[in-house]
Amino acid sequence: KRWRPSRPPAQAHTYASDGGRSGNVVNPSSSASDSAGTALQPLGQDVRTLLSLMVPLLTGSVLASLTILANTVIVGRSESNGLLLSGLFLPFSMLMVSVIESLRAALTVYATQAEDDRGLRLMVCGFAAEGAVLMLLVAAAVTALGGLIFRRLDAPQETLAYAARFVTWMQVASAVLVAGVLANAAVFARGLARRALATSIAANLVNLGVTSACAFLLQQGAFGAVWGTLAAGSVMFIVSFASLPSAAGSWTHWRAAAGRVFKMTRAIALPVFGSYLVLSVYAAALHDVLMSIGPDAVAGFGVANRLQSLLMMPAAALGTALAIRAGGMHRGSGGDVGVARLVGRALWFGLVLYALISAVTVAAQPFITPLMAGAEAASVLRDYLLIVGPSFLFFGPMLAMLIYLEQAGHGRLALPFNVISLAITFAVVYAVASRRHQVHDVFIAIAG
Repeated sequence: KRWRPSRPPAQAHTYASDGGRSGNVVNPSSSASDSAGTALQPLGQDVRTLLSLMVPLLTGSVLASLTILANTVIVGRSESNGLLLSGLFLPFSMLMVSVIESLRAALTVYATQAEDDRGLRLMVCGFAAEGAVLMLLVAAAVTALGGLIFRRLDAPQETLAYAARFVTWMQVASAVLVAGVLANAAVFARGLARRALATSIAANLVNLGVTSACAFLLQQGAFGAVWGTLAAGSVMFIVSFASLPSAAGSWTHWRAAAGRVFKMTRAIALPVFGSYLVLSVYAAALHDVLMSIGPDAVAGFGVANRLQSLLMMPAAALGTALAIRAGGMHRGSGGDVGVARLVGRALWFGLVLYALISAVTVAAQPFITPLMAGAEAASVLRDYLLIVGPSFLFFGPMLAMLIYLEQAGHGRLALPFNVISLAITFAVVYAVASRRHQVHDVFIAIAG
């Protein structure tokens, strides 16, 4: 077999609907088409099918997001500028996610479609090196241009210099984390689901433990997150790389592997990266607007954005599950009519799901706010949850549909929508912020 750029990575292979407990990899076209003979199935059966695919997809993502959320709280409690530093690192963390997801797509295509395991370790090293180099280049840019990047923040010069050092070293640690996540993705793609999940859980626990110990016991404050990220990435890469099969003599073909890495990056990773880059640019621009308002706005929004990332994970899982199921129906006898009805049902299911999530978010706001933020940032977080939280009802299903388009190979449709909608939103936000200079009004613009 050869990798085929035109084939959507999410549709190439997926884990069995038992959540990967069997450790086997199955082709969705065989599992989904078994029941696709009847194009129009009962609503409950379609919902159960989507849920059976969503649950395993959510497991790893939620664990990682909870770790990030917990680290944000730890950093915020460890020193007075902790939440501010977390907020300043937010755009850079989104860039890291963009790199990881784009390279993971290309690596997954290779891992699932290669005839054997020879060269897999080489490919993992190649993609990991690409991601690490990108992170280190950003670290170098922050070191050289830190004063310009954070100049709009109304804070003492010592605080700005400290923030530049923190972001720089977080980028260095992120280079190791990118390598670890990609190696673990290769283990998942080869069917070792339980081993990959166990490695991910262990790395998250190491992250929390090292971050807490360095932040509080060693009195290193926010820099505890740097050591926690570095330790987690190292553990994940070493254990995952050791889990991959070795092939004697394959290292002599490193030049061919390097050429394959660059070709797959250009054909598969770059289109995926384009969509994430749009979101990163929007986040950076919004971040700049918040810096003009004040440190509390940056700190509060940093916590709120991490919480929102957790709340949006069901939408990401729904979109991916829908793409997997729809792909199987296309290969079977479900046809376009069956797929169209499935998409409509998934949209209604998403609306119901996010109506519940929005209601819970607003109701739990009095408990969430004091737990996650200090006095200054708490009011910003409270406004965000009360104003933007209800908009999850529409944003969640919309995100699921956009991810479905990307995972089903229609990324060209999703990318223009992202560009236009985010450009309009930012234009409104900028106009509101420049005239009223209130974060409350900015959140109304985002929700609208």
